[in-house]
Amino acid sequence: MHAPPTVAFDEVIAEARHRGSALGFAIGSCFRSQAHYRRGDIRPAEADARAAVEVAAEEGWGLGIPAARAFLVYALLGVGRGLPFWLS
Repeated sequence: MHAPPTVAFDEVIAEARHRGSALGFAIGSCFRSQAHYRRGDIRPAEADARAAVEVAAEEGWGLGIPAARAFLVYALLGVGRGLPFWLS
C-alpha cells in the first residue's frame, strides 16, 4: 500500500519551513492543495491554497501568485463558494 501523496508534500513543506524557504513553502502548499483536492479533501485543499497565496503575495512572487490562486479557485469551487472577487 502506498502512502497518500500528501505525505510527500508534508515533508517538502516541513523542509521548507526548516530552511526558511518561503518559495518552497508556497510551492509545496500549492501542490499539497491539489493532492487534497483530488482526494476529495476540500477543506485542507482550501487551507493550503490560501497559505500559498498569502506567502506568494507577501514575498512578491509575481509568477507564483496566479498559480497559487488557480489552486485556490479549484478548492473554492469544490466547497461551492463560487469564484473569489478577483475573478468575478
